[in-house]
Amino acid sequence: MAKLREEIAIQKAKETELNKTIHITVTEIFIDLQIEFIESSAKRGALMKIVELGGDKELINMLSTAKDDRTRKAALNALAELSQSDEVLASLHRAGAIPIIRSAPSSLEDADVEKFMSSLIKRFQDLKYDMSS
Repeated sequence: MAKLREEIAIQKAKETELNKTIHITVTEIFIDLQIEFIESSAKRGALMKIVELGGDKELINMLSTAKDDRTRKAALNALAELSQSDEVLASLHRAGAIPIIRSAPSSLEDADVEKFMSSLIKRFQDLKYDMSS
């Protein structure tokens, strides 16, 4: 009986780890597709299309729920790419991106996380968005 419980616990741990891997893989594919879409289309139109499809809100949600640096970095990178458009930046602001970006934990292991966070905050500041929210 104890052996069966142990095997069940091991199986559950493997399933949990597999689910995490699948989530990260799907997230990376989603971000890669968004970035490819940005690069291969007329940039401004492509960025707005991502917003129309809800990609900006999905990335903000992904950032707010990220449990690891890899996911956080991917979300921040995609948001930084999107923020190159003033219209998309306005949409990010309306979606409540500023407090989520500001509250994202810094990474001691990955300098890009901090770089993307700083880039996004600077874009909001450059366009005079209210940073108190």
